[in-house]
Amino acid sequence: MQRVFIMYRLKAGARMQDYWKFSKETDQPLVKRQEGVHGFEVFEITGSDKGKPDVDIVESILVDTYEKWVEVTNRPEMKANSGAWGKVGDEGSIKVLIGKKIE
Repeated sequence: MQRVFIMYRLKAGARMQDYWKFSKETDQPLVKRQEGVHGFEVFEITGSDKGKPDVDIVESILVDTYEKWVEVTNRPEMKANSGAWGKVGDEGSIKVLIGKKIE
């Protein structure tokens, strides 16, 4: 399995409370029920040890493989979800990291 970390800022003018509502009511339930997704956690970044953080949100997604995740994101319901996310998330700030757990 692989872990996908997706980090981003909120769109200018978006409120964190609106993001929380979207995340808890729409995004998290949808992503968690996708085949190939084994875990999904979302974190609001509230600080940094070196100045202001450059992201507001970090998502941690446990998937079969990154390629499977890409397939998941291309499903119609996930594309619609991305459109809703775009009301609060800043697409230009997205950073994606792919990793595997060291065991």
